[in-house]
Amino acid sequence: MQETGTINAEIRERISRGINRRLRRDGFIPAVVYGKGIDPIPITVKRTELKGILTRFGRSAIYNLNITGQEPWTVIVKEIQNHPVTEEITHADFQRISLTEKIKIEVPIKIIGRELVESKRLLVIQQLDDLTVRCLPTEVPKSIDVDVTAMEDGDVVTVADLKIPEGVEVEDDPEQIVISIIEAKEHAVEEEGTEESAESAETAVGEKEQAGS
Repeated sequence: MQETGTINAEIRERISRGINRRLRRDGFIPAVVYGKGIDPIPITVKRTELKGILTRFGRSAIYNLNITGQEPWTVIVKEIQNHPVTEEITHADFQRISLTEKIKIEVPIKIIGRELVESKRLLVIQQLDDLTVRCLPTEVPKSIDVDVTAMEDGDVVTVADLKIPEGVEVEDDPEQIVISIIEAKEHAVEEEGTEESAESAETAVGEKEQAGS
């Protein structure tokens, strides 16, 4: 089982966009916790505390949620919303869970050996960042590691190729490509071709505009 972190929270007594904006200015994140047998509860958490604990334990970890005046709950992070420009956390969803019931959760895919492969003038293209799995909370892996050190140009890794811990069920398509290896020059040619196509399209549009004027 992963190491468990603790998130401290307080009930949000009042809910409105204006209040949420004020909370964010004051260093807090509006959030909600929901789960089987309970109504959604609006809460607030400190931004610095939430960012720090997510950095330390990760999005797929199991957390103890301490809401002031209540018994601690076991939760997972169901969703994090970020500002489109600053990427600061703007909202968080937590789901209350039971340690004896399976949950559906996304686990990050971690690449091992990228630097070695890229030193051979190859590019590691990651097409799937997270794997959707179902398992008991005590069996959620911190990450799914993929060792690419022995891979060569043209090699691919699919979901079916991943090493999955016992007790963990994968919900993604087994034929989904996770990682592919290509030569760096092929990637450069593709980008150059894309730029040339864009330039040709712009030229064609310009010629049409001149002809119509």
